[in-house]
Amino acid sequence: MHAIYSWRGWLSVPIIVAALVVLAGLGLGQEPLAAARTSVSVTPLIIAGFVATPVWRLLWLLPFVQERFPLPDGVWMGTQTSNWPIIKALKDAAKGDGERLNVDDVTSPLPALLDTPVRVEVASSFFGVYVALTSLSGYQSSRTIASVLTPAQPGTPAKLTYVFRADVPVPEGTDERHFSGAAELELSAAEDGLILQGCTWTNRQWSKGLNTAGRIRFRRTENWSWKPFKKIRFGKKGPSSSTPRPAGD
Repeated sequence: MHAIYSWRGWLSVPIIVAALVVLAGLGLGQEPLAAARTSVSVTPLIIAGFVATPVWRLLWLLPFVQERFPLPDGVWMGTQTSNWPIIKALKDAAKGDGERLNVDDVTSPLPALLDTPVRVEVASSFFGVYVALTSLSGYQSSRTIASVLTPAQPGTPAKLTYVFRADVPVPEGTDERHFSGAAELELSAAEDGLILQGCTWTNRQWSKGLNTAGRIRFRRTENWSWKPFKKIRFGKKGPSSSTPRPAGD
């Protein structure tokens, strides 16, 4: 979550803390040199305690910090929408197994997109945001391997961009066991709570031209922002299902 400020802003924090420690030492009657030595010893401990413990979350009690990027920790429920039905229709048409499909003709109807209900857990530390997604069918799960936060600016909402690694325990013939992908989501407030929504894309079966893309939309249903020791359960499976799922799940 350190991305809410520039590196120049955070660089000034140790300097300010060191100066305050020196002033405190002088106020307690220390000699200037002794106060400086104390500052050199104490300042790193204060900074380490700030970033390594939940103390940094106290910054989010300030309204202007919350406006830049609200703490996203918690359980989110929503839908992942995939273009897999269109890809499958094009593949079947190319093999002569389906109707001809012209994606360039705006008057020609396209197959409906595939909606998959998902459960998402989000946890944050001072250094990043971690996302674990599981389809409610249990067909696949994913977790972040890298993330970038972009604080809100006037006229521009906060944004979470991340790369994920997905696992499919029992893949269909058109799918694969592991694949990677990315998502670019905007974080906004609505009447029913925080909303994460945006585009996502994957490299699953890319060598066959079957890699999928789509949109996702989540709403937070359980807030963990002030439960800093809550552990995210990466790869937690949803209810089991015997119904086969297509590659776009």
